[in-house]
Amino acid sequence: MNESMEYLKENVKKEESISNDVTALLEAYHSASQDERKFLESSFKSYFGQLEIINNSILEMSNDISFDSKNSDRKNKEKYKRIITSRGSVFVNKEDRSRYLDELKIADVKKSVKTGSSRAMNRAEEDKVEIRNPSQFVIFSNKVFKKSAKNLSENFSFLDKNLKQAGMPFILTSYISLMLFLTISILIVSVILALVLSLGGSFLTISRNVLISLIIPALLFVFLLAYPNLQAQGNSKKLESEMPFALSHMAAIASSKIEPSKMFGIMAESKEYPMFSSQMKKIKNQMDIYGYDLTTALRNVSKLSVNRKFSELLNGISTIIISGGDLLVYLKEKSKDVLLDYKLSREKYSNIIGMYSDIYTALLIVAPLILMLVLSFMGSVGASFAGLSVPFLANLGIVAIVVLNILFILFLQITQPEI
Repeated sequence: MNESMEYLKENVKKEESISNDVTALLEAYHSASQDERKFLESSFKSYFGQLEIINNSILEMSNDISFDSKNSDRKNKEKYKRIITSRGSVFVNKEDRSRYLDELKIADVKKSVKTGSSRAMNRAEEDKVEIRNPSQFVIFSNKVFKKSAKNLSENFSFLDKNLKQAGMPFILTSYISLMLFLTISILIVSVILALVLSLGGSFLTISRNVLISLIIPALLFVFLLAYPNLQAQGNSKKLESEMPFALSHMAAIASSKIEPSKMFGIMAESKEYPMFSSQMKKIKNQMDIYGYDLTTALRNVSKLSVNRKFSELLNGISTIIISGGDLLVYLKEKSKDVLLDYKLSREKYSNIIGMYSDIYTALLIVAPLILMLVLSFMGSVGASFAGLSVPFLANLGIVAIVVLNILFILFLQITQPEI
């Protein structure tokens, strides 16, 4: 019976929250434009739909309450499904769960109303769900290569996980369709260009140019195949660089004894840690949209995480919540460990940079000076090397120095850790 009463309390609180949102929308409605009112009206309908579902659940719960607390609680667990949102929990009939989630999505107020009630509007937007429409380019690719993409999806199944880890807004078949469209388009253009440039040439020349033209689409296909994984690895580096500071922030929030699910909601809205916040949004969406509890959401996101440390963090938080441990102590200790790793990695990189500077000095400062002295001596005596004149060797050396400097800068850019 105690658990049944808790269900009723949560639903009543949710009804009160929805009533406040409806009041806020009504205040904004009077000064809204015609187009903005259409969005607000759809939100009104959605909120009324939510209230209807919650009212039905409250009525059924009231009828099911009995003094046999064990029997009553058992029936409620079987009959009602808990849905967690960023603004609290609600218990609805299992049959109404999908309908309630649909109404929750419709409640998204997509346009801000520029009135004095902007604060009320922002509060009404807290439960919004972001929906993106595919580009026309992707739609066209799907239409042309839909069947081929489905047939190839089994061979490229590894891409599905890479796309999710990279946070790219593609499903597997759409991305394969896009790969095929771009590769075949570039292939056609390359072959036509090779044939045009070979006009009047021999068969050998035409064959050589066509074979060379095949290299570009082949490289493009390989790049598109590897890009999701490269993007995921880049996200992993950014995430790891933000973790020490984000965890300190989380520990500060946890010290206020706030509910863990709300803590993740606060971190999801933070703009100081873009990559970390994006991962927090995934956890929030697992609860708000799919209706998972916090521990299940944490495990689901940890399975898809490309960063080992972040995955361990989420699994650790999940274990602490289940076991009833002290989350604040765990976050503080984890923050110290991650910050220590961060400092050690920077010290290690500083030592490596010292070694790189010695190599740079030897190869790209001292060696070119010696080369120029040798070339000056060869020029004064009229000597040559392998039939190449001294001016040609000097120009070749200058080009080589420029290319090596560019490659060295790119190497440093790739190997340096995220700041």
